[in-house]
Amino acid sequence: MKKKKVSDVEKELAILRWARMDAEIRNALQGIKLTELEMSDAHRKYLDLKLTKEMERRALLSKADAMKEEYAALVQEIATKHGIQDPTKMSIDPDTGTVRDLSST
Repeated sequence: MKKKKVSDVEKELAILRWARMDAEIRNALQGIKLTELEMSDAHRKYLDLKLTKEMERRALLSKADAMKEEYAALVQEIATKHGIQDPTKMSIDPDTGTVRDLSST
């Protein structure tokens, strides 16, 4: 085997160090790209979830708004049936169903 000169060894060592650093830099850059893709995906999922929840909220709000008139008519009917003049002063116990007039208290 041929003996290498010191300068040849130094050159080979420098090339090996460069190759190692080049690989580490490429690895870091790939890690950055992967992290950016994961962040983008997470952000998209967040926006999708936010939109879904907003749509659910609006549907429930619409349902509640649609029931307000029916609810008010039912409350008035119950108040009238029990001789209560002001339905806002009426209380119904949810456990027993007892209707009370709170205007006298």
